[in-house]
Amino acid sequence: MAPTQYSADVIQAFLQDERIASLEQLKQALGTIGTMTVFRKLKALGYLSSYSHRGKYYTLQEIPEFDAQGLWGWHSVWFSRYGNLVETAREFVEEAASGFTASELEGVLHVECKRALLKLHRDDRLARARIAGVNVYLAKHK
Repeated sequence: MAPTQYSADVIQAFLQDERIASLEQLKQALGTIGTMTVFRKLKALGYLSSYSHRGKYYTLQEIPEFDAQGLWGWHSVWFSRYGNLVETAREFVEEAASGFTASELEGVLHVECKRALLKLHRDDRLARARIAGVNVYLAKHK
């Protein structure tokens, strides 16, 4: 018996209509229970995962209309041209003249950022200064 063939065209058409989808929605659209089957098709098409909702949602690279800051939201799900939340937070802090507090960055990115900023600081990728009792995250001087 020959293996079942799944077409990436199905995922492409589904995402063109819906704009974003979860892994379960993509499995259903493709007619498979195989996670890796979906990811192989997404990879062939070129995809992005959301930085909000713990990366639960996917879209094709061609779909987002990023704003000047490199962000795109669709029904409260957020995507970034910089990738996941950690990389997006790093990019925003590095480009900021006076850094960001967690709450300031949350206002811009629309998601909780404290853990991402703390990870970047602990990994020595961002500096942190305590100013007026608040942690401010800053670009590392190179």
